[in-house]
Amino acid sequence: MEEIEFHKKNAVACFNHTWKILEKENPTADEICEAIRLAHTSTWHWSKVGNELNQQRGEWICSRVYAHFGFGEMALYHAKRCLDLTEKHGFDDFDKGYAFEAMARAYAILDNKSESEKFLQSAQAVADEIKKKEDRELFMQDLTTGNWNKI
Repeated sequence: MEEIEFHKKNAVACFNHTWKILEKENPTADEICEAIRLAHTSTWHWSKVGNELNQQRGEWICSRVYAHFGFGEMALYHAKRCLDLTEKHGFDDFDKGYAFEAMARAYAILDNKSESEKFLQSAQAVADEIKKKEDRELFMQDLTTGNWNKI
């Protein structure tokens, strides 16, 4: 298998398997550890063959995993990296919304209501600008998943 194909295949497989664990009702400690490892592994594989957008999305999935399992500081670290890449490369639409969602979610996990609200409002404003209906619906579903935004 060609090296580029190898990295792409593994990046996608790790990302998708991360979601399988995130969707579990009561993951074990080992599964939580596996989700963290998978998110980072996916991001690493993309760093070998992907572009800036792949890296931005990698930072997002790392933040999402940490937030989901209550690791606020690490969620914020990766959310900030995601937002920095978004701003540096001028990403908009769907990806800008997810950068704001990551920030809002991380601050919520850290019980910082004012910062969480600020980024949640930004995410909701961007949602109206997402051009593709399917992307907008997916984004809104992700934005409203969990009790994180009810603080």
